[in-house]
Amino acid sequence: MIIVTRDLGFAEEFMKKKGFGLLLVRLPYYFTASKIKRVFEEFVKETNVNELVNSITVLELGRYRIKKL
Repeated sequence: MIIVTRDLGFAEEFMKKKGFGLLLVRLPYYFTASKIKRVFEEFVKETNVNELVNSITVLELGRYRIKKL
């Protein structure tokens, strides 16, 4: 299961659980839903989704970082 959120406080609860992945979205708040969708689709195309399990991934404009738990 992958949790997608903009709220780091919410994310902290899931950092302790195995079998979860966390995708923390750090995009400008003025981005529309269609812009966020476009960034997310590009991310999914170039990422192996299996790498996201048991990790925290920070998605930013033009890059992402994956940290294994």
